[in-house]
Amino acid sequence: MQSSCTINQDQRSRLYRRSRKNFPLRRSFPTFFVTAGILLQKVMDRFIRKGFYTVGALKTNRILYPCGIRQKASAFALHLRKTDPDVSLVTVGSREFYVYRYEGELNGIPNAAVILSYPKDGFGNPKALRVFLSTNAELSTQEILDTYTKRWPIELFFPAEQK
Repeated sequence: MQSSCTINQDQRSRLYRRSRKNFPLRRSFPTFFVTAGILLQKVMDRFIRKGFYTVGALKTNRILYPCGIRQKASAFALHLRKTDPDVSLVTVGSREFYVYRYEGELNGIPNAAVILSYPKDGFGNPKALRVFLSTNAELSTQEILDTYTKRWPIELFFPAEQK
């Protein structure tokens, strides 16, 4: 049996005030965090028009267009090598990841940044592949990954507050 939770406007306002107090994330750009299941084009378009950028995760079966060729992110990642000039090793927190950055059109977003990422010891393992998106292509790969990691405490906060 699946439970559902509805939040009225007053509860939503209290959650928002508490989250701002408990998680004062300072940044020079407003960001909308999303998970892989809710990256909808219409939602992202509305946020872009309002001046917000999206930073989120994509499913590995998401279609990309590298070099104008339509293919799934997971299929494209199979062609990457650690020695490729566009593959770099970055540190996020205390962990290292091999990353490849793709910039280009993504289903109506004119210039998105998509990061294909493997843990250092899992490079080439399809189950270890993670894909991230930013609708602000001006952000560096490091900034996108660092920003995405900040969403985890927020995800833990809201279910706890709803109880």
